[in-house]
Amino acid sequence: MASLFKRNRHELLPVGAVLSESEDQRIARWIDEKGKTRHARVNSAGNKIVLPPAKDDPYYIAYEDENGRRRTVKAYRDKESAAAMGKRLEDESAKRKEGLVDTFSQHRHTPINQHIEVFFAGQRSKRAPQKKMQINRIVAGTKASRVHELDTPQIEQFLQTCQTKETMADRTVNEYIASIKEFTKWAVTNRRISTDPLAGLKRISPKAISPVHPRRALTMEDIAKLLDAAKKRPLMEMRLIRHGPRKGEPAANLRSAAIEYGQLLGRERRLAYMLAFYGRLRRSEINALKWGDIHFNASPPKIKLRAHTTKSKRADTVPLHVQLDEELQAFRPKTASSSQKVIRTVPNMKVLRADLKLAGIEDIDAEGLYADLHALGKSFITAMAASGVSQRAAQAIARHTDPRLTANAYTDENLLPLAAEMAKVPRIPTIPLPFSPTSISDAVLKSDKGYSTNNGGQNVDIDRDVTGQVRAGDRPESSVMPVIPSIHDVPDNRSRAAPAQRNCDFACHLEAQHDTNGTRADDLGGHRNIELQVKLNSGDDTKWHDPAPHVTGSFIEAGEGGRTLDIHVGNVTLYH
Repeated sequence: MASLFKRNRHELLPVGAVLSESEDQRIARWIDEKGKTRHARVNSAGNKIVLPPAKDDPYYIAYEDENGRRRTVKAYRDKESAAAMGKRLEDESAKRKEGLVDTFSQHRHTPINQHIEVFFAGQRSKRAPQKKMQINRIVAGTKASRVHELDTPQIEQFLQTCQTKETMADRTVNEYIASIKEFTKWAVTNRRISTDPLAGLKRISPKAISPVHPRRALTMEDIAKLLDAAKKRPLMEMRLIRHGPRKGEPAANLRSAAIEYGQLLGRERRLAYMLAFYGRLRRSEINALKWGDIHFNASPPKIKLRAHTTKSKRADTVPLHVQLDEELQAFRPKTASSSQKVIRTVPNMKVLRADLKLAGIEDIDAEGLYADLHALGKSFITAMAASGVSQRAAQAIARHTDPRLTANAYTDENLLPLAAEMAKVPRIPTIPLPFSPTSISDAVLKSDKGYSTNNGGQNVDIDRDVTGQVRAGDRPESSVMPVIPSIHDVPDNRSRAAPAQRNCDFACHLEAQHDTNGTRADDLGGHRNIELQVKLNSGDDTKWHDPAPHVTGSFIEAGEGGRTLDIHVGNVTLYH
């Protein structure tokens, strides 16, 4: 049963109140403005008095929800209205418990802006304001007033419009999609909606994303020119005459303090570029780097980045290159403290473009590839790959968790020694064939009688001696019989002939001689008298003689649905 009650009021302890103990309770006594002595119970903290509720204070309802939890809600000042409200809440809880009431009806009519505020109330990430802006833009662009009104086609159309009008990049579109999908998944998890309305909203495939700001790697010669230009340019510009007839001449008179400042600024810019190259540090990481983060006396020397200064929020360790170690120790002031910044001001893109121009390097090449501060890190990873550094070591130095990021995104294959690596592959050896294309191998035909071939329309008989070898002078100048070195047994079943076999340009006739008793010589293992004739033919009317015994008298035409049997010459099988 729902219960009605009014809450006591809590007011600050009156001035001049005297505290006393009465029946394990603390009582405060004071004199009010009318001169009457009053008393009230004091709370456990001892700083407030507890007064009974006033006549016009609202009622509160305590009831049990469908999950068995005790809940308290504020009701009306009128007791009868509050009691009716309590009865209604109890009935709805009972119906929800039985599954008779939609549990999401309470949030279905709540404005989407209220859900967004609740969603971001518990978020403390740095991207929370950006994600909130993206979600609000999508809600305003699609004119959705409730969570269930979010529609996938409308959001896709809105983002496509943003890409057209605002030239929004594909990666930014994916960020918008990730933010709105995170919100709807939260709404489903917290039972504010039954199903995710954006389950079909897909991000753009990473393979289909074309980088808006593609970077290129610089060669070691370009890096050397850039470092030299960064060191010399501040003092060179300070010496330029800015006004007057000698404008543009490097002849300005400078004080010694100005010269020292120009030289210090040049060394600082050079060191910033070296940190971006050897350390692969980002702009924010260079700006946050302190002398206490560099451990010169460690073995080996290293830079230990603080977790909150890195992009991945990890306390990464970067080994110091020998050249970078020397530059840092030479640049460090003698009075520098561990909390002092290494680089006071990181060069911006305008300064970098000026340094690149002085070094004779284009900031955007003919292919549209950029050279910026982050491209120096790509240059270093490419230099490691070209120098033979192992893939796993390069991944650790680059502070990547995925080796594909190191190998694909941060390695410029145009600067890799591909030709030198290709030269490591050995040449294909030259191995002569065991037979000449103008002769027939003796291992193919081992008949003791010989064979005849039609050469130029005339039959040429070639006899063999007792050993099965072709007698001298009887070998033809050229042969039309192809040498097939494969040796297999004759299959008993007939397979379907290939279409190319029925258009062959020659036919073979094999006639097995029988002895006087009608028994084949092959079966007796005795003297074999086999005559092989190769006859050139043209057209599709070529017929093959079945090498089966003569008693069958069978002929098969080489066409659809049939195939002639393979020809046996001694222990050699000729496929056709």
